[in-house]
Amino acid sequence: MIRLNTVTSTQKLALLMLLGFGLFLSCGGGTTEPKKDSTPPTVVSVLPVTNATMVALNINIRATFSEPLSASTVNSATITLNDTISGSVSLSGKIVIFNPDALLDSATIYTVRLSNNISDTAGNSMALEYTWTFRTVLDSSVADLIPPTTDLTVGYSELIAGDTATITAVASDNKMLDRVEFYDNGILVVQPDYNNPPFEIFVDLSSDEIGTVHRIHTIAYDTAGNMGSSDTVAVHYLWKEIISDPDEGWVRDIHK
Repeated sequence: MIRLNTVTSTQKLALLMLLGFGLFLSCGGGTTEPKKDSTPPTVVSVLPVTNATMVALNINIRATFSEPLSASTVNSATITLNDTISGSVSLSGKIVIFNPDALLDSATIYTVRLSNNISDTAGNSMALEYTWTFRTVLDSSVADLIPPTTDLTVGYSELIAGDTATITAVASDNKMLDRVEFYDNGILVVQPDYNNPPFEIFVDLSSDEIGTVHRIHTIAYDTAGNMGSSDTVAVHYLWKEIISDPDEGWVRDIHK
């Protein structure tokens, strides 16, 4: 007699579960590796601007990057001025600053060099070395030492949660304005174009916790490298009950 082996429904279920588990493992076990930052940092803007003339002799040289940098890669070996001029190097988030130890010479062309050993906080190095040049004033007696001026205005009113506050800066210079930078609680806010007016940012208030304060200030630069700062404007949420109709709930109020 030939005996046929039968497969019970329980055995079928167990087999299906094993097959499904094998497929699950072959697809990576259901886990997703976090996406690694592989984008190298790039230079967004420089001061003095490329090929600037009549640059002040007491200039602080600055380069603003697309993302925060690793402090260990920003030093006197990775940012140089004419390769030999000594100075102090500092880093503020995305901004590299080179402050020469002495006044620069007048009527002189200088070259700033940023090494491709500079990297972001994820370890990505610059793809290429970055250089630019500028020329100092012809006569130190006529150097532009007057900084630009800047001031802030805030468009504020009673706002429903989810609105934004518009912060507008007014800036001017006796010669030529280069750009205006906005800072929110000390952090540089990167926006598409701060070289041309209107100079403004939009502060998103929708995700703020009660009592969150945005302290906004601007720094304006002219083409000679002089800089001027605005006063700080505080934009914050205050919650208050609508006395006239408590059933309407709560609204948020922005105050300058």
